[in-house]
Amino acid sequence: MKLKKKIFLAAMALTILPLTDIYAVGAKITAAQAFYTLAHNNNIKKINELRNRGYSLESTDTRGYNPVCMAIMRQDRNAYRNLV
Repeated sequence: MKLKKKIFLAAMALTILPLTDIYAVGAKITAAQAFYTLAHNNNIKKINELRNRGYSLESTDTRGYNPVCMAIMRQDRNAYRNLV
């Protein structure tokens, strides 16, 4: 009986896991999250390119936080310096 249960659980995991990968691929990133990630990675050139394209550093994510707030909440001094 235990072997059947293990096989069932393994089959369910193999069925469900690909669905979570599909969802992750379709996930969207906000401009605020992009700015924070770029600042965290010291990519000032790309930040300036986004600003020149019309994206604002005042944009917010789905929770209402702008990139500077994200850096403060995560205590990421490097990202904060790059954004300010």
